[in-house]
Amino acid sequence: MPELQARLEGAARATKEVLTSLPPSQLDEERKFRDRKVTVRWGILHVIEHTATHLGHIQLTRQLWASQGKRFSP
Repeated sequence: MPELQARLEGAARATKEVLTSLPPSQLDEERKFRDRKVTVRWGILHVIEHTATHLGHIQLTRQLWASQGKRFSP
């Protein structure tokens, strides 16, 4: 688990670095995403939403395990 924690912290640092260096004027610039054009702002929000969905899955799985008397021990 320490390795996973370190990787998550590294990803968080890299994300913060990218987002803090992004000028607000670039948020409405368009980029190609799959077969359509989207704004940088949309891309950021999409990643946040996608990550939140995965975190929700993790929380639900943990709650299900706990309701069955199981414990996760890293």
